[in-house]
Amino acid sequence: MWNVWRTVLEENEKLARARLAAVEVFQQQIADEAKFLRQHKLNVAKKCTDTLAQAHKELQTTVIDVDKTKKLYFDEEHTAHDVRDKAKDIEEKLKKKKGSFFQSITSLQKNSAKVSSRRDQLEEKSTGARNDYLLSIAAANAHQNRYFLVELQNCMLSMEAAVYEKVSEFLTFMGRTELLTCSATQHSFGKIRDQAQQLTRTTTCNACTCTTLC
Repeated sequence: MWNVWRTVLEENEKLARARLAAVEVFQQQIADEAKFLRQHKLNVAKKCTDTLAQAHKELQTTVIDVDKTKKLYFDEEHTAHDVRDKAKDIEEKLKKKKGSFFQSITSLQKNSAKVSSRRDQLEEKSTGARNDYLLSIAAANAHQNRYFLVELQNCMLSMEAAVYEKVSEFLTFMGRTELLTCSATQHSFGKIRDQAQQLTRTTTCNACTCTTLC
């Protein structure tokens, strides 16, 4: 019995040392590395957040430009439309060679030339404003695509900071270490079990007799 009890004490001492060694390994290989990884991730996240905020600000500026060019185009087109209708009305009167009581054909012709010139100028301005509006839409779409498909994706990848790989490495190492510790525990208690199964009153008495005789 005393031999079995001594084995229990010895094996428990071995297991305690093994677990202490495992804790030290966890501290060095996982805990310290995890702290460094966390700080690194925070630094990268701050940098990426600043970069993303700047990209978002630039995208917002592009959208504001779209609104500005849209308003300018609508204003120019509205003005051109009014002058266009006025010029059309004068042209219709000239075709019919019909003036008013207070307006002669000559006056209509002069007014038509003036309005036509004004119409051409406004048409040109409206066309330019429309082109600017279409270009701003194209630029905004391209900028938005770049924001979502490039800048945002790059920030997300950078913010991960290889966390998945590191966590996988930590857990793999932890599992392997625990398996070794469990294997040592199984071996120790298997040894205790084997000795305990051989323990009987007869063997104990014989051991005591031998000890007394010695």
